[in-house]
Amino acid sequence: MKPLRSESRRLAVTALASSLVMVLSGVAGYKLSGSAVAQGLLGSLSTFAEPLVKLPPPLLAGFIFLNNAIKGLLSIVLGPAFGLFPLVFLVSNGIILGLVTAKAYEMGGLALPIVSLAPHGIIELGAVVLCASLGLQLGVETLSFLAGHPSRLREQWRSALRLYLVVALPLLLVAAVIEATVTSALIKAIR
Repeated sequence: MKPLRSESRRLAVTALASSLVMVLSGVAGYKLSGSAVAQGLLGSLSTFAEPLVKLPPPLLAGFIFLNNAIKGLLSIVLGPAFGLFPLVFLVSNGIILGLVTAKAYEMGGLALPIVSLAPHGIIELGAVVLCASLGLQLGVETLSFLAGHPSRLREQWRSALRLYLVVALPLLLVAAVIEATVTSALIKAIR
């Protein structure tokens, strides 16, 4: 029972640190939203998203789910490469979240960012943080293994993939359905 409690505690600490990285990145994205680089990134995101919003809700939900599921899995699978991909995943998601929040606020006051992010975002971001945290833990465990320290890398892999399949994927599916239906309807309602 003790190893499980220890693993859970370590995952909780990693998730807290991951959340902090994402929040700080989000604040940076929000603060940098007026820069030319940010405007270019927002333009690219808008161009990418434009055809997607025209999809019927089931197809949109499927696209969102697959996109997030693939990125979440990559965050875990590429985590052993010193945790770089999960860290980039957290920072880029945070910056984009900050930029989108700033743009939504600019377009519709406080209501638009809340309506466009909160319904699905709470669930989706929880899954993103979980995947990144699992990848970061695999990165730390790999470094420990390479340094010749006792390692539970095989057990960590099994645990990470189990949590991905049992927790992260269902969360991402629920978030995608909410984003494609509830969030879309709420955005249309307040515009």
